[in-house]
Amino acid sequence: MQRPAVSVRLSSSERVLAEAGAQAANLTLAGFLAQSGLAAARDLTGVTAAIADNRRVLQELFAARRALTQYGNLLNQAVAALNAGAEVPYLDDAIERTATTRNRVDEAVQRFIALIDPSSPQPRLRRDQYGEAA
Repeated sequence: MQRPAVSVRLSSSERVLAEAGAQAANLTLAGFLAQSGLAAARDLTGVTAAIADNRRVLQELFAARRALTQYGNLLNQAVAALNAGAEVPYLDDAIERTATTRNRVDEAVQRFIALIDPSSPQPRLRRDQYGEAA
């Protein structure tokens, strides 16, 4: 009896990684993916935790993107007011909030990279002249 087939979509880098794993395990690509998937399914706590971690990081990225859009609009309004000769008492606060949110994005991206590829080197965030991650 033939088992039902399942289609899997992989990026080129994922396919290369899976093929290397299959070769190391002396399995076909399909056999390796099946065995890997079944092994992951046996450890549902680890798989569930990884999925939850990915979702948390993505939620942080989306929230930070919304915040950056809001702060960018605020900065544009501040610059327009400055160009018109007005005082902008909230300018320092807008700049600080934008820099803080930019740091949140940098950190979330680094966490996401670590989650999807734990073997990747973790780049250190570059600091600008104000001590902010750049």
